[in-house]
Amino acid sequence: MPRPDLAALNIHYRRIPVLAIGRDIYFDTVLMLEKLEQLIPGNTLGARDPTQQALEKMLEKWVENAVQQSVVGSLPSIFFENEQRVKDRRQFWVTDISIEGQEKRRPQSLVNMRMHFKILEKLFSDDRHWVLSTDKPGLADIHVAFALDWILGIPEALPERFVSDEFPKTFDYLKRYNRAIATANNQCLKRESLAGPDAVKLITESDFVEPEGDVEHDPTLLQKGQKVALSRTDESDFSRSVNRDLGTLLALTPQEVVIATEVTSTTPEIRLHAPRWGFAVESVA
Repeated sequence: MPRPDLAALNIHYRRIPVLAIGRDIYFDTVLMLEKLEQLIPGNTLGARDPTQQALEKMLEKWVENAVQQSVVGSLPSIFFENEQRVKDRRQFWVTDISIEGQEKRRPQSLVNMRMHFKILEKLFSDDRHWVLSTDKPGLADIHVAFALDWILGIPEALPERFVSDEFPKTFDYLKRYNRAIATANNQCLKRESLAGPDAVKLITESDFVEPEGDVEHDPTLLQKGQKVALSRTDESDFSRSVNRDLGTLLALTPQEVVIATEVTSTTPEIRLHAPRWGFAVESVA
């Protein structure tokens, strides 16, 4: 669907949510979580032990590259009866976005979903409460649970009692996760909503929260100050051509790319941050 609030910031990236802290704008939920852990210390959710940090990252990529694909493939065909939704998604989804395409894809996706749940059921066979055997839920639990919890909330997506009967320990885990989320929401400070124009004004009148950064030696051989295009690697060629963001390369590390872009000719520049995984940054003339 159109993103008028992002367009008002001259951002072509389509996926939401995005995170703005000052004039730094962050794409992709994985990077957002990492930045919140770094920039707001004191109550972090991420693992601290090196072994658990490695497992946390592996779980993150398992969900991002395998589970989420199965989740989308498990959606009921009725999900694709909305013509406006199909027309919009067809622009950037690589797979066949149609009722017929989904009906063909769904059986194998359900097979894959069963395998994902089987992995988790094995993990929880020792009666642990959380993925990394911690006392409370952490970042690894958010990575693992969010997509599974979402698909369970879609009517007709999974066969009736698919999880509760075949994978009872995983089902109990997801119930614990939901209770923990509800408790955390009740403890949050009251959130203030802003209209789009007010949010744009607040962002453009703020300062940056991170230093500019540097371009490290990189296989792309890109240099600081180059004009570049930033786009997702998992979208169609058409989508990558129309939904890319153009800007000046400020920082490039193995984990992150940062580019500077103009909102308008009369407002200060903003900085767009994206993870390297799943995003391409390429030189433009």
